[in-house]
Amino acid sequence: MPSSDRAFRALARERPDLVVALLERVAADLLPAGGEVTPESVDDPHLDPPPPTDADWVARVGGGDLVHVECQGYRETGFTERLSRYHLALLLRYPTRRVSSVALWVIRPPTDQREPEIEWRGVRVGVRHVVLADVPSARLLSDRRTVCFAAGADRGGWTDPELCLHVARGLKRASAGYRESVMAVALAATAGRYDAMVRAMKETDFEPLFIEELVRFGEDRGRSEGEAHTLLRQLRLKFGELPPTTETRVREASEADLHRWVERILTAESMDDVFE
Repeated sequence: MPSSDRAFRALARERPDLVVALLERVAADLLPAGGEVTPESVDDPHLDPPPPTDADWVARVGGGDLVHVECQGYRETGFTERLSRYHLALLLRYPTRRVSSVALWVIRPPTDQREPEIEWRGVRVGVRHVVLADVPSARLLSDRRTVCFAAGADRGGWTDPELCLHVARGLKRASAGYRESVMAVALAATAGRYDAMVRAMKETDFEPLFIEELVRFGEDRGRSEGEAHTLLRQLRLKFGELPPTTETRVREASEADLHRWVERILTAESMDDVFE
């Protein structure tokens, strides 16, 4: 089961209508009333330069706007730089459209990454920040399309088990698909509600095979996060400050890659020796 970032990207590309519904709830002014929203295939290799971006979600809105959403579920020093590059690439690709970039934070962002205007290499980019933990979960639960996002939202007066039970029941009522369920679990895990979500899904009679997958996910997630943290620490001690791309690569790596890199660093003389 993927991290919250990967879960969001997979959900957004399979069910773009759910992202539209989320934006209607948290940033309604980005979607003009009555404007048609058309998701873009941002990794289409046949598009003209600049080269394809790896943005999480991009959509044309009406006749002159473009909305770009980037989901971030872990601390990364290079996130704002990456978001700026995507924003500028989209401006070049769609010169007749106004580009609006949204940083969807699954965690609470560091203060220096939450500025409404960020600068990268002398270019200033405006960013709308949405911190999911500050969005009332009741607002997201009120729309069957955004129930899965409530797992990482502000629980209000509920306890974690109560919120997760509301989410699980909402998913069940909405006949939610696999991607929505995965999104809910990934967000719950990032918010420290993983165990409560697993219990809620068991109580709500989710498929046994899916519950088994959740249990394995929790076990693997704990091991992978610990191994990634250890590897990053070893890399910094041996090679000094790391490029943002290296930090991202380690945090998003598979368990097999992490095992391989941890073994290689023992004899590596350079970063290339670790990752090649």
